[in-house]
Amino acid sequence: EGECAVARRQRAGIAPDKVQEVIDISMEELRNLAQHAPSKDEVEVARDHLKGNTLLSLESTSSRMSRMAREEMVLGRSMSTQEILERLHSAGPSEIQEMAARLFRGPVAVAAVGRTSKLKLNQKDMLL
Repeated sequence: EGECAVARRQRAGIAPDKVQEVIDISMEELRNLAQHAPSKDEVEVARDHLKGNTLLSLESTSSRMSRMAREEMVLGRSMSTQEILERLHSAGPSEIQEMAARLFRGPVAVAAVGRTSKLKLNQKDMLL
């Protein structure tokens, strides 16, 4: 087993009156991905985005070092940029759905910072 973190980050944050909606939509998307493979077009858009981010991160020493440290902790080794790009290219819709089914099961933990008094979460809504 392992751990998977899904984060929704915005510089301005999420408006307090939209937090519940963001959580509900996020949970529905995670459930959907665990049950249904994404389309080839969705995978291609995500792949292009990740490739671009990977290549742009090479320009930042801190980004490269953070990636290398993360890989060392998780994999016990550092991956070359070529290996990362090859792995991105090899992942198709069915592999993504299979991994999502393994990762996105069981209860989900939510951490919220800020005005959370109106946030109403119950355990059944947080099950994938």
